[in-house]
Amino acid sequence: MWATLTLMSALSLPAADTGELQLTNPRVTYGRLGPTRKDTKFLPGDVYFVTFDIEGLQFKDGNAKYSMKMELFDPKGTSKYKSLDQPQEVFTIQGGGRLTSDAHAVVPTDAMPGEYRLELVVTDQSTKKQATLTRKYEVAEKGFGIVRVNCAYDLGGVNGPVFPSPGLGVVGQVLFLHFAVTGFDRDKDKKQPKLKLEMRMLDESGKPTLEKPVTEELPKMDDAAVPEQLTVVPLYFPLALTKTGKYTVEVTATDLLSKKTQTVSYPLVVQEPPK
Repeated sequence: MWATLTLMSALSLPAADTGELQLTNPRVTYGRLGPTRKDTKFLPGDVYFVTFDIEGLQFKDGNAKYSMKMELFDPKGTSKYKSLDQPQEVFTIQGGGRLTSDAHAVVPTDAMPGEYRLELVVTDQSTKKQATLTRKYEVAEKGFGIVRVNCAYDLGGVNGPVFPSPGLGVVGQVLFLHFAVTGFDRDKDKKQPKLKLEMRMLDESGKPTLEKPVTEELPKMDDAAVPEQLTVVPLYFPLALTKTGKYTVEVTATDLLSKKTQTVSYPLVVQEPPK
């Protein structure tokens, strides 16, 4: 499946009433509600998330009706995915405000490298006003790396995390940093990968919180073999939060067969619970 629209949103502070429907603050994020991702070049097997704000929706008694549709084009300009324009209703106890929403495109493992284009159209069902957003992103050649980085409040099921985290937690909480590894080699005998995974947390000054990184190897045992048809291996590290501050979680994956390595950084803020 190439792409999916997320017709679920989070309301924020009221925006200025300009009378027009606008899609503002578009940013590439690490998953739904996640922090901004600076790297907009994606490996096959990754997922492209664009998050944006919808401003100017007409609310009545805390309710608003809108719809969103999306079309995705490959480097040749061919439409790869086109969604239906499905109405959606949202209620906010605050009476109105700015709606945060997102859309994402799955990058198939056999995706053609090059520049892709995602086009969004949002329609206010009560006023029939429309707003559009066009975003471009690059798909790289197939290779080894870390993909699908996102943080969640739970482990989720077979389809991944159910409750996404915005990279924000409180002391006493346990978050789960989800990611996957792709493009790895397999040995000639058992047809298994040989991966080394490391995680460390850096404080705001760049100092590691532990002297040594947390280290895991995959697979751990013969009975934990990675199926040969599996080209993207989902993994996670738990994050038990015990101190407030601004941190960076670094995950490094190394293919011990090809000697290739990659590191990704995920920003994380830890606060005290409200009192």
